[in-house]
Amino acid sequence: MMKIVQAIVSALRVGLAVVGRVLTAPLRMLAGIGGGGGYDAPELPAPTDPAEREGEVADMERRMAEGLTLANLLIRHAADCIVADDIVAPPPDLPAELRAWARGLSRQECEILLESDDKVVSAHIRGLFAIAGVRKVQPLEARSWAPDRSPEPDLESAITGPAMR
Repeated sequence: MMKIVQAIVSALRVGLAVVGRVLTAPLRMLAGIGGGGGYDAPELPAPTDPAEREGEVADMERRMAEGLTLANLLIRHAADCIVADDIVAPPPDLPAELRAWARGLSRQECEILLESDDKVVSAHIRGLFAIAGVRKVQPLEARSWAPDRSPEPDLESAITGPAMR
């Protein structure tokens, strides 16, 4: 029984000591004594020169504008291929890497490029993210498309249907 009483008294002492430290913590922090918890201030990066930052921003804007120009050239190339129903020579304004890629695009890839926004195409050719159904920019084997010889639809049967005959 005596051990139980001693355990309770000990627990109360520890509890009161903790409560006392918690209640006096704000005063100890203001006075700068005790309480531990000190830490070193994190090192902040050195401020950059505004002219240097402007140069970085201007370079980024230039690359974005260049990417949009290349994307529009590729979209126009995809349209030319669809109209010709075959791969045509890529525009000479394209860099060699993009010309080697554009020569091997399939009809389906050209259709996807034609339906895509120029910003999306720009991101694809810059390698930021991929367009589903379009291979990444890499040298592709140039090959001719098979002519689209799908049979002409029978419009009369489509309108009247088999039951109407």
